Amino acid sequence: MRRVVLALLVLTAVVTARAADAPDAGLESYALTMPNVLKMTHAFETLDALAKKNPALRAKVAGDDEGSGDLAQLIAKCESDPLVKSTFASAGISVQDAILTEAALSVAAAGHLVQQQTGKAPGGNATTVANVKFYQEHLAEIEPINARLQKLSILHEGEIEDDEGQD
Repeated sequence: MRRVVLALLVLTAVVTARAADAPDAGLESYALTMPNVLKMTHAFETLDALAKKNPALRAKVAGDDEGSGDLAQLIAKCESDPLVKSTFASAGISVQDAILTEAALSVAAAGHLVQQQTGKAPGGNATTVANVKFYQEHLAEIEPINARLQKLSILHEGEIEDDEGQD
């Protein structure tokens, strides 16, 4: 369990650093909505299925964007690919909104977990605090979505599986 908490704290730091490094991406002011969460999930699931059948696409979307710290660069990369862009459009969401939704959802999940662990309300700007509240209010809907997103190799390529029993 300690590894899960540590991983989420690191994730929060990484996503926050992304927002600080690339404020033009819009994460700091991106408010979560359930319609966008649902559309984002559908888009990523569709893209994951396509990537499993298309090695070139898989290589493109499985690149090491996690370490780049630049959401704007990731958005531009995805928007420049016609197949990726059309996959998101078919789900009714722009590339930018899908990526920002996924990032904001990750930050909100981490904020929720930190609040549970510490008992302290989340800090940050008003949008971040509102996104944590949104996450908490929609937890019953979001938990199954998070489980679905965890299964997507395009979002978790190369990640180490949680070995909770080995603490």
